[in-house]
Amino acid sequence: MGNYKRQAETTCPCSLKLDYNTALGYNPNMDINNPFYNKRHTEESIRKMSISSTKGGKDIRQYSDIISSLYKSGLSSNKIAEKYDVTPGFIRRILKENSVKIRKGGNKKGYIPVNKGKPCYSLRGENNPNWKNGVTQLNQQIRHCIEYKNWRREVYERDNFTCWICNKRGGDLEADHYPKRFDKIMSDNKIDSYLKAQECEELWDISNGRTLCLVCHNKTKSSEQK
Repeated sequence: MGNYKRQAETTCPCSLKLDYNTALGYNPNMDINNPFYNKRHTEESIRKMSISSTKGGKDIRQYSDIISSLYKSGLSSNKIAEKYDVTPGFIRRILKENSVKIRKGGNKKGYIPVNKGKPCYSLRGENNPNWKNGVTQLNQQIRHCIEYKNWRREVYERDNFTCWICNKRGGDLEADHYPKRFDKIMSDNKIDSYLKAQECEELWDISNGRTLCLVCHNKTKSSEQK
């Protein structure tokens, strides 16, 4: 503190009192006539105020070890607060008193979510609000098959690896079904299985394909959605 005071004395005299009082933990904006001017709360008064700010004035510090264990296991301060019927702020205060590092945002470095790696069966398949009778799964299967890869390569080679729209050669390229869209071909030919997709000649016709860079392809997707 002495070093801080000597450092403050080298600054502007008008800021000396503000800087030094701030370093001591006092409120520099408090009026000098205030009875609490230059005074700090005792640990006991701080404890009583923290209890009075909770729901029903509960002091659950006797469960601090359990609270710390629950928090370290991945439970949020909000969930723990619901369990003990107190405010989340009071739970965080207890955690700080027990030198437990508070997670910020839940996605910081080193933090592992409780549900990481666990499948959410309640939102799978027909239970998902975006369910479309398995069309997405079939589309992904088609786009990763050898026929699709060969069709894409042939489109690239025909176009000399050049984007149809901006004429940029190379880079992040994608093959696009055009002028007849991929989903239109799927619906017109009633493709509902991988076997039917393999047998559909229209799906693998390179004359119905074009090379686009990633940027131009995203722009065409945006214009189609409008």
